[in-house]
Amino acid sequence: MCDYRRGQGTDGPLYMGKDTHALSGPAQHTALTVLAANNVETVIQQGEGVTPTPVISRAILVYNRGRKEHLADGIVITPSHNPPEDGGFKYNPTNGGPADTEVTRWVERRANDLLRAGNAGVKRIPLTKALRAAYTHHEDLILPYVHDLRNVVDIDAIRSAGLRLGVDPLGEPRGHIGSRSTSSTDWTSQSSTRQLTRRFRS
Repeated sequence: MCDYRRGQGTDGPLYMGKDTHALSGPAQHTALTVLAANNVETVIQQGEGVTPTPVISRAILVYNRGRKEHLADGIVITPSHNPPEDGGFKYNPTNGGPADTEVTRWVERRANDLLRAGNAGVKRIPLTKALRAAYTHHEDLILPYVHDLRNVVDIDAIRSAGLRLGVDPLGEPRGHIGSRSTSSTDWTSQSSTRQLTRRFRS
């Protein structure tokens, strides 16, 4: 991805998000050691928190609005619609959406070339240096996204509709009904899931 964005002349910040799967954190750390070594300005959620895919898309679009150069792009670490065990990197180019097949094939070919060469061509620095590097930035990406929802979603219409909702996290294990929470973000989702499920069943 570093090679692809360099070839495209993409030299703005790269917004990187991750989901809640157990290996997403280590994958993000590995990516940071490469991005920092390649002098890529990388923005991650403060506190190394998780970010839904639309948060990264919005961050790219907001940054690029009105710009014609030094555009931003992004990476989301997630299995997406694949089974949870199939984690991966989704590249979002400067348009904020998912990369098309032409882009993903280029990245796939380049990644396989690097793998066949034993990753000898991959620049990396230690994680401790990558986290403190001038190229690595920690920002709250979620709160601006949440505040912006009212501009695209009619919250009042939803509030007055009296909806009853059921929540199934599928491959996104944000909380499990009846289980203990492991983090504050899990607790929030877990609590909301319980409340919504009780309403749905009632």
